[in-house]
Amino acid sequence: MFERGQIVRNPKEVSWGNGKVLEMSGPDKVRVSFDDGKTRLIHLSVVKLDLVKDAVSRFSSGFERLAPLPNLDLVRVRSACELFIAVMADNRPNSDDAGMARRVLEEMETRGRLTSTTLRRLVQWCHTDGSVYRRGVDIAHEICRSIFGRVITKDEL
Repeated sequence: MFERGQIVRNPKEVSWGNGKVLEMSGPDKVRVSFDDGKTRLIHLSVVKLDLVKDAVSRFSSGFERLAPLPNLDLVRVRSACELFIAVMADNRPNSDDAGMARRVLEEMETRGRLTSTTLRRLVQWCHTDGSVYRRGVDIAHEICRSIFGRVITKDEL
């Protein structure tokens, strides 16, 4: 019925704003992240969602052009993030160098996209040149490729 990435609206809950379809859960349920910042599981047998064409919402920001791949392989994302966490967790004393990958994994699993803050952190990791961080750069590239199909440049932000 709906496809990942489509923008929808619940006409009975206008205060939610527009929502982006994250995934279909069986024939009758859809998980949607709405403009109000909440992700909801909608039972389509109970709620009729309207498809919004040419939507203007928080999903239409400049970061929309950096949308995840339509055929995103969440297993590949999870694998790359878990590798980054394993390699970088103890990189420096009293620092959470693995935190970026934890945020990426959490946001992709719960929201289906990255916040602008997490996207910036990922891109910084992809383009860092400090020797203490070098072990994480190639893995950050893989995280980026698994989500976007390519490594995002700093200029795109």
